[in-house]
Amino acid sequence: MFNVIGKDLGISKDEAYFFWQSLRNGLLHTALPQELESFPYSLRLYGTPIEREGKLFLINPFKMRDHLLDLIEKDLKKWKSHYAHLPVTCVMK
Repeated sequence: MFNVIGKDLGISKDEAYFFWQSLRNGLLHTALPQELESFPYSLRLYGTPIEREGKLFLINPFKMRDHLLDLIEKDLKKWKSHYAHLPVTCVMK
């Protein structure tokens, strides 16, 4: 799984593991990324979805969202099942 995540995000398998543990698990379980010594990060408004600069991970959440949506939309059959539904985004006026 971490090989696939790393390939999709352009990072190594180990970096994908730290990303998963901190951002994915932190955001989904506590609504905040987990602060891990092994995953120091900073959010930014420009650049690639995720990039490593020394020990620091630079994360552009907007590019990350766009990138992941592109991956999902390219193969919707893979993501749809009777047990897991894709979330729907609506625009409030």
